[in-house]
Amino acid sequence: MLSNRDILDSSGKFSVPLAIKKMITLPDTTLSAEESKGFIERMWDISNMKFYARRELMKDHTKNIRGISWGEGDFFAPEAEFDSSKIKTAFGSENILLTSKELRAGLLIKDADYEDLNIGTAAQFKAHLFSMAQKRMALELEQICWLGDTHDLNGYEVDNPRSIDDGWRYWLDHSGTGETYEVTRDGIAQGATILDFSNTVTAKASDFTVVTLQAIVEQRIAAPFGLEIKFGRLFKELPSQYTTDGLGDLRYFCNDKVLVDYTEQLQDRGTPLGDLAVMGKTFTTYGNIPIIPCPLMPTTMKIDTEDAQKEAWVDTAATKGTLQAGFPTTGGTLTDVVLTKNNNFGVGIHLELVMEAERSAKDRGNYYYFTTRICTFVGDVVAAVLGKRCKLIG
Repeated sequence: MLSNRDILDSSGKFSVPLAIKKMITLPDTTLSAEESKGFIERMWDISNMKFYARRELMKDHTKNIRGISWGEGDFFAPEAEFDSSKIKTAFGSENILLTSKELRAGLLIKDADYEDLNIGTAAQFKAHLFSMAQKRMALELEQICWLGDTHDLNGYEVDNPRSIDDGWRYWLDHSGTGETYEVTRDGIAQGATILDFSNTVTAKASDFTVVTLQAIVEQRIAAPFGLEIKFGRLFKELPSQYTTDGLGDLRYFCNDKVLVDYTEQLQDRGTPLGDLAVMGKTFTTYGNIPIIPCPLMPTTMKIDTEDAQKEAWVDTAATKGTLQAGFPTTGGTLTDVVLTKNNNFGVGIHLELVMEAERSAKDRGNYYYFTTRICTFVGDVVAAVLGKRCKLIG
């Protein structure tokens, strides 16, 4: 607490305490273009997405991402059939229009907090504040990227940040014929390959041999017995054109607890692989394809009440923000496993991050306001296999 002595100078006149003076004059919070880019760089480094996602920096509210090819039809033709109609005269392209959406956040840092924290100088306090904001923003940005939904599937209220854009999971699971994110190539509608760990989705009744546990690894009860490791089935369903350059550019994505299930099942085997698992060797690949553990991929999804072919997120910890009335908050046990090309998932981030400060004498503190713009996208939905309705063991 501040005493009378603290607010008087040596002559007995009123004096603003040093701590309060620092807070009042504290920021110069206008970020230069370099500072703004640096803030975004550090936020990206904090996020798990730096290991697998493509970051597209945006100067304007919109940006075109194009995949260019030589159009439809074969490049070669038999000599006897070759004529001017076979000549490629124009590029074909698949255009993804990135449209960023604005997000805002606000913080109140009271003078008493600044005094108690004893961070140091105003510049040091500002750096500490930035670090705190970056960690929180990285966490929520990754959740938006995985679970964003503008179609009420997850029941987000309008003030929920996850309602501003469709996340990667929505892109993949809604890329079938006639759905939002289908693509047309050579006149054929295409999308991500969907596999069902429960064999209950329509036309998916035989995706996997063993579905007793709906787990990533299960024991076969008939010849040839052994284990069914379901990472392999995802790989077999990936279109062959995406493996012509080898497997080094592919990635599996799953919750880190799915990776634990995979490792524990290998531990139970009386084989060299099982011995390595017992010795604490981490299995981060299947074959030569890395497995990327993503803690923010949910393990609490359930079959949607309105569309039995789809799933909705159930957050039992109620951390995903406000929900519309009637949407479930308990009972979710499902998760996903995805195989796709590295950097196929993407996020557009506006280069200009705005931070503004406002002094409040009434609240004895400073308000800080952050404004940014983001969007999510999948570069090629066909280059992905989504295995859904997987369950954890135990």
